[in-house]
Amino acid sequence: MIDVVVTGRSLPALQSALDLAEVGLSVMVLDDGSSSALRPWAERDPDGIIAEFAKRIAAPLDQDDSHDADAARLVEIPAQAPLLLQSEAWLPQSSPNVLGIPAVPLATETSAVLGAGGAFRAYLDRLTPLLTVGKTRMLGELVKKRMGAKTRDLLVDPQVFERFGVDASEVEVAVASPGLNEALSRAGSLSTAVLAYADRNVARETRVAPVFGAEAFVNTLLRRLELYGVRLRSERAIAVAQEDESWVVQLDGGDTLQARALIADLGASPVASHEFTPLVETVLPSEARVYAEIDMERPEWLAPGGRAIARVADWAVLLDASAEHDSADEGRPGSSEAGFVCRLVSKVAPVRDQLEGVVRLQKSEDSSSRHKGTGVGIEWLQGSTLIEVSPIAAPYRTLTQRHKAAEAIAALEVEHPKLLAVGRAIHGDDQAEALSSARAATVRLRRRLLGLSE
Repeated sequence: MIDVVVTGRSLPALQSALDLAEVGLSVMVLDDGSSSALRPWAERDPDGIIAEFAKRIAAPLDQDDSHDADAARLVEIPAQAPLLLQSEAWLPQSSPNVLGIPAVPLATETSAVLGAGGAFRAYLDRLTPLLTVGKTRMLGELVKKRMGAKTRDLLVDPQVFERFGVDASEVEVAVASPGLNEALSRAGSLSTAVLAYADRNVARETRVAPVFGAEAFVNTLLRRLELYGVRLRSERAIAVAQEDESWVVQLDGGDTLQARALIADLGASPVASHEFTPLVETVLPSEARVYAEIDMERPEWLAPGGRAIARVADWAVLLDASAEHDSADEGRPGSSEAGFVCRLVSKVAPVRDQLEGVVRLQKSEDSSSRHKGTGVGIEWLQGSTLIEVSPIAAPYRTLTQRHKAAEAIAALEVEHPKLLAVGRAIHGDDQAEALSSARAATVRLRRRLLGLSE
């Protein structure tokens, strides 16, 4: 009997396989056919969780270990304020800022977006008494109170919508910018708080990406697992059942496995496979966004390394040249084998509605009709190719959502002590949080399997 079967190859699932194999447990990793693990990525890593995981993969096992550690190295992509689409012009923002909230309300860039009147209204933040110290929970309400509706609508909402799928009025300050309310209480004005918070914000917004791309990163991790005796099979589970004290897993190739424990890899999708839904339904997200990638040439107006965000109806358009692939420079993170990729992400909606939206997009006959289907009528997208459409779990917008999700995951572990559900889908699409949670849960599981705890 195998100790543990891991059903997929997302980073949290592979990390769990490594944590178990390191203590001598027998582990088998299946392949669920998902490409999410190999999709190019650049992730926010405010607590260094992803970076620490990469160091584990790169570290040699012994003096004779010659595995390619360079492929596990990460590069940091510095945080920078994106250009914002205002009517038909792409305008820069003043720096520093936090999700568009300016530290210098009367800066030239801010006046260009808000107009003289809007910039002066934002400046009144510094003259307005701080009457409710740290008690304004929602980001949109806070910005409107302190700097006016124009600052919220034109500078903050586009960036918040791109990240969270809703306007700033539906996102808590403690989720969007942890510690900003506390900085406001000390500083006395929002703009001064942003200035004091700037260094922390840069650290939170700095992203990490594999130097040689996601595929090389995952392949290095798989080789590390093989060194620990982990068996890799390119098959997926088509049936799962619990019998007595073990799990029975049927593979699409016809074989049947028996394991003491099971790690269900839910990846990034808000919907589990039919085989796992009955087991993990309580932890699956209720909301999702539609994610689309469009392969295109980088627009001439977007400088290398730059980013730009547009809000078009119910869609956010992100052009990110900070991770643009350059085949002549292997030291930079790759965005796509084909080059520049534009990302479109829809508003938050119930999972069922978003799945129907994905089906409508995928049934479109050509790229131009697909763009019309998204409602994104921007001429520089025409003629480009839609290369991926998929649903992703909606990010958490409030602390209550995050706590409820954590409670559901904990309850599942109590009900099934030898079943772990892992993946970013059950953590608000946050890779770092998914890795952290999977690590803690896997340590508890291996103690149970080794007889060190009940």
